[in-house]
Amino acid sequence: MSTSYVLYPVSLQSTFARGIKNPDEWYVERLFQEILQENKAVYYNYRKLLTTNQWNLLNGIAKEKGAKKVMSGEFIKLYDLGSASSIQTALLALQEKKWYLKKMDYGMYMMCF
Repeated sequence: MSTSYVLYPVSLQSTFARGIKNPDEWYVERLFQEILQENKAVYYNYRKLLTTNQWNLLNGIAKEKGAKKVMSGEFIKLYDLGSASSIQTALLALQEKKWYLKKMDYGMYMMCF
């Protein structure tokens, strides 16, 4: 799953706290890796809360940086999601967890933590 949605605010806070005003791409990438490593156990526990299908769905949405057609045959095949009914079940379960997935007004599913 893409973690940039989670890491971006944290990285900004860390960067400014360290007094760096104009970080380059290398610095930001290093900082993201540092934050991921520090929170590895937390992310691992999030993963354990999901079924394989829920994980694959979230992974697909993250890779697409949001997805509008999660029920399309192309999306299903690309991310190995099984049947449309299993996607619907995974969507409902993820939406009940609220901190994972949100359907925006314009119909796109986005990762939200």
